[in-house]
Amino acid sequence: MALNKFMHPRNIYKKKRPNFKELAIKYPDFRSVVTQDLTGKVILDFKSPEALRALTCTLLKDDFGLDVELPLDRLIPTVPLRLNYILWIQDIVGKREENVIGLDIGAGASCIYPLLGCKLCPTWKFICSEIEEENIHFAKKNINGNGMEGRIELVQTSSTDGLFELLNNRKESLDFCMCNPPFYADSLEAQGISNCRNLDRPEPKSINTGNEQECIVKGGEFEYIKKMIGDSLKLNNKVRVYTTMVGRKSDLGRLRAELKKNNISNIGETEFCQGRTMRWGLAWTFDDTVVFPKSEFQVKKKSTGDKPPLTHIIPTGVCKEYNVPMAWVKIKGMLDELQVHHKGVKATTTEITLNLTAKENTWSHQRKKKRQQMRAKLFEEKRKHYESPSKDRQVDDLRVVEHNQSEGMEELMEDNQEALVRKRKLEFEDEYRNEKARRMDDNDVVSSGKSHIKGPESLEPASAEYDAQLTNAQPSSSNNPDMGISSAVKTENRPNELVGKSAETESTGPKEAVPVTVNTAKTEDKDFLFKTKLSIKQVQEDVVMELVYIEGQSRELMHQFMQYFKNRLK
Repeated sequence: MALNKFMHPRNIYKKKRPNFKELAIKYPDFRSVVTQDLTGKVILDFKSPEALRALTCTLLKDDFGLDVELPLDRLIPTVPLRLNYILWIQDIVGKREENVIGLDIGAGASCIYPLLGCKLCPTWKFICSEIEEENIHFAKKNINGNGMEGRIELVQTSSTDGLFELLNNRKESLDFCMCNPPFYADSLEAQGISNCRNLDRPEPKSINTGNEQECIVKGGEFEYIKKMIGDSLKLNNKVRVYTTMVGRKSDLGRLRAELKKNNISNIGETEFCQGRTMRWGLAWTFDDTVVFPKSEFQVKKKSTGDKPPLTHIIPTGVCKEYNVPMAWVKIKGMLDELQVHHKGVKATTTEITLNLTAKENTWSHQRKKKRQQMRAKLFEEKRKHYESPSKDRQVDDLRVVEHNQSEGMEELMEDNQEALVRKRKLEFEDEYRNEKARRMDDNDVVSSGKSHIKGPESLEPASAEYDAQLTNAQPSSSNNPDMGISSAVKTENRPNELVGKSAETESTGPKEAVPVTVNTAKTEDKDFLFKTKLSIKQVQEDVVMELVYIEGQSRELMHQFMQYFKNRLK
């Protein structure tokens, strides 16, 4: 899983993925919702509410000794994400022998945060609020069924009650509050009709079982948390640390600005990483003694200066066979078209890693380049037509007349076809002269070093300097441009041999590739735009492409480079 390495370091699922086969043998309820393929692999349908409920209940029982009951028409929590949140709160509060009192706003039917918190921390107690009758019914059953009624207090509230109304009349002060607010602003957004979800992102692999009150609130999560911030200004130190989960990164920046606008300066943030999903934690306090911990994600980013890699799940229909070697064949062809240098580092049947060096921007404005190539092709055809012997040209002109007549053009209804042929000849001659003049202007631009456009009259680049660069960049005949990957397609048991081949191989793409308009901008001390590490790897059932920035003129260019592949790999 792409983000599991950034899970909280104490999260038990960071290194130990649930073993579905073992769980199916141990728990009959879980066994009833899984299937087994021909290889013996146990498969869970994440689109099935029954399967999701069984997974959550089984993990809570097996890993934490908690017995819970969940209705199918209410939100079914994912355990790794909730555990990340609780562990972050634990880091903020620190180890304390005296009682710690926390508030969970919107406990839901599972009451999972208070149950996990009390199970992990013997000195913790919880107040949890809930609006819906059915959720309260199940939450009470789960609290009592686990013997937590002395440590977890369930309070029923109304939809109009906020944090201030909930706590203002209570005598005790709280150490923290936590909240997983409704995510969507309306039902259209909840159905994916009016939201701004990137179309390149794959569809969620699991189903959302939450009802309208659990998932939708007026103004979405931003307005909900904004009201929490307003209530915290009234309550002040009644709660030592205010925290909430944030589902959209764009909302995180707006909420940070809202806090600063209200002169709240002690702010903490974290990332909740699990699987392919990232959520964010936001915390603030009026107590200057509170020091917010940094997540592993933030520590790695600060220590190395690296940002997280760019990843793209390659769709299944891109290759004839959905595996790493076949995906590499597809991507290698694209790298060759772009004339991007690539040098193999590692090659197995489940992961291929290369170092890429992009010297010129050959991936931008692809539509414009295609139009230029089509226009050049048409111009070449007209040139050949104009320069052909008159007899052949007359025959071609008559063919043009017949073709256009079949398309129903009214002007071809004239009786005198000879006059029309002469008219067409004059048009071709005018177009040829105009296009030739335009090409001469383009060559003037080329000579100034600003751009390079290959015209139809020459198969050689207009710039001798560019031609020299292209020639010098070619690999020697002894090198294998395929990086030994073809053998990876045929052989699965020779990874060492593949690595040996790939480590010695470098390619810049075929010399006969069609030249395109390129951006030759370079930094003062570098003759390349950027260097990046490309990995194509098997991640469970998916084949994932990953780019890690190494150095160069701009990381933004790598984003554009990745977008090119996303557009092509559809």
